[in-house]
Amino acid sequence: MVINKADSNEPVSRFWSKLNLLSDVINIMSGNPPVKETLLKVMERINEVIPFTSAIVYFLDINEVKYKKEIAIGPEFEPAELLKTNSSERFSAWAIGIQNPLILSNEGLNNRLAGSGIGSLLAVPLRIENRPIGLICITHSETEYFRDHDVKLFSMLAHQIAISRERSIYRLELEDRNRELEKAQKMLELTKERLINDERLMAVRELSVSINHEINNPLSVIVGNIQCLLFIEKNLNEKVKERLKRVEAEAMKIADINHRLLEIDELVSETYINDGQKIKMINIEKSSSGMKNA
Repeated sequence: MVINKADSNEPVSRFWSKLNLLSDVINIMSGNPPVKETLLKVMERINEVIPFTSAIVYFLDINEVKYKKEIAIGPEFEPAELLKTNSSERFSAWAIGIQNPLILSNEGLNNRLAGSGIGSLLAVPLRIENRPIGLICITHSETEYFRDHDVKLFSMLAHQIAISRERSIYRLELEDRNRELEKAQKMLELTKERLINDERLMAVRELSVSINHEINNPLSVIVGNIQCLLFIEKNLNEKVKERLKRVEAEAMKIADINHRLLEIDELVSETYINDGQKIKMINIEKSSSGMKNA
């Protein structure tokens, strides 16, 4: 690789250190979302190559249109106070307007850094497609500490952080949408199942009405004749009388089942074993509203 004259003042070893730093930051950010722990690792790794006194990473809260502090390293400082923006809203408005990295010196800030222990302040915007998403503020106790090659490196690092942040936001949004889709899918399946059950229930009710009509008439004749025989024929053989009463009782059971068919308000199925085969059948007793209320 050819090193141009603009970089000739920087030792080759430092150049390779910065290249390795960029590679390390990419690896850290690609494997982890930009949460506090990840950002701390990144800033600590940067500090090993480009030592700084303090650093703050801000992310833009889209809902509030306000920059919020994500992490801070080193002695605390408030950029808003140094910049005399007085409020977080004015600081956010100033930060949103930054298009490119800014190196702020004591002279440029009208000696406002005096007594703060800060000699240099570098503000690096986090932007995606010219859209602001955050800001990194780095300080050093020495004046005119940050050089052009430092700014270039911080710009590349900031770009990686911004990409990781944006990717993380998209991933969270995608997860939320997937959860919503899964919820909608479950609701759709439940609705579909309910519609199928309603159609089955309607079909069973229509069939029950037909069965009730077809069975009631001959059943009434059977029960009526048995009761008439028992009432008229007083001298019937006891065995015959017992058989007639048994037929009457079973006929009444059929009448009760026939009546319960008309009271079915849901389908409760149970599996029975018949000749080694599983057969699914409607449990009339559990399906009937009359039996539930009894």
